[in-house]
Amino acid sequence: MYSSSPFLFWTIIAVVLSHPTTPEHLVQFNQIRESFLAQLGTEILRPPLPLQTIQALTYLIVWPFPAEQQIYDPSWLYCGTAVNAALYMGLQHSKPAGNLRSIGLATIENFVRSYPIPSEFAYQIMVQHTLAKFTTIVLENSQEIVSHSLVKLIDTELDGLKSRFPTPWTPRVEMAVLVAKIHLYTMTIIRMQLDLTSREILMKSGFSVALRIVYLSDQGLGFRSSDYGDLAPEVLQRTLPKNYFRALVLATVFLLRFFVLNIHASPEEQELARNHVAMAQRYLKAGSKGPADEKFRAARLLEALSRQQPVDLDTTKLRIDDRMGASLVYDAITTGQELRGAKPEIEEEGAEHHAENHISNHVAEPRQHEGGPSTMPLIQEPPPDMAVDVSNMGAFAGLDFSLPEDLWGDSVWGMFDTIAPSHAEHMQGQPIARYQ
Repeated sequence: MYSSSPFLFWTIIAVVLSHPTTPEHLVQFNQIRESFLAQLGTEILRPPLPLQTIQALTYLIVWPFPAEQQIYDPSWLYCGTAVNAALYMGLQHSKPAGNLRSIGLATIENFVRSYPIPSEFAYQIMVQHTLAKFTTIVLENSQEIVSHSLVKLIDTELDGLKSRFPTPWTPRVEMAVLVAKIHLYTMTIIRMQLDLTSREILMKSGFSVALRIVYLSDQGLGFRSSDYGDLAPEVLQRTLPKNYFRALVLATVFLLRFFVLNIHASPEEQELARNHVAMAQRYLKAGSKGPADEKFRAARLLEALSRQQPVDLDTTKLRIDDRMGASLVYDAITTGQELRGAKPEIEEEGAEHHAENHISNHVAEPRQHEGGPSTMPLIQEPPPDMAVDVSNMGAFAGLDFSLPEDLWGDSVWGMFDTIAPSHAEHMQGQPIARYQ
């Protein structure tokens, strides 16, 4: 692989080192990080992207590098680049296609049934396939009663995958279904303002799903290796795709907003939700490597939010309500920053902030993580005797690969709104990315 696809080779190395299971991995990642990111910036700006670069981007999307703040996580930008490059090459078709906008969901299902891919991975693909079929319909429908009926239909479709695609029911397979459902429920609940009965039913369904997500996360989702049987659960936690981290945070924020901090929830529901929020906090702190990493920041956020007093949800509106389920997380982050006296980083442009609608009473700053202040760098400087020889990586250019401010706006995603030439035209004279 090093000879045929050097960039893919170094991407795999960098991804493994960035999710360390030993202290040496962390030191080695620090040695290659800047050089690798510089080369990454060069590779993805050199169209058309070869297949190996698209594959490397998918690894970075699933296992992104640590980020000082979530707004600096470029996963979505990589995702757009990878999808656009794949369409450009016509990878969604078995034969070269004339119109690369015609992505058929039936093609995905046919691919899963026709090719010998691992059953667990195939099931996860079909979960996303099912959600993709209906998400747009749910979002574009303004009738709350119809939305509830659609959610029940999608629920049935997701549960029916067990019979259509028989697969060993591993925790990761179950987690894929649960994550799809929590996104489905939240994107519908936050848009329901009149049909309170349907909203209450969906909240109950989301309650059981969120509890299960927290429980499965705490029990462990990582693969156990016979070669490294002595790895602690908190170390294995660091090797998981980031999607599990996002799902856990969303599920816990859901429990906080709709049950722990909801005056209309029953005492039993509040207590059960509070126990699982505490479980999520312990899990995240255990997997944290220091007070500047994402997991510790998430645990600190949950701790701050948990200190608030219950409120009436009908009078407490979300600041951002057009980002599907992620709106809950964005609102929680902004509230947490206000509780700490920091300037909110996530807000709708032009929106007015009324902190009294979101903060019941003053909450003290949570205690710092043992080991230093919150400004501690993500990666420590390596000792001189543990240098890594990266001379074979080639001459990396000093490219400043900073992300645009308007990461979520049309100025970025508009670049992907063009019709690409055919696969045959693209493949003629296609350059292969190689290190010099």
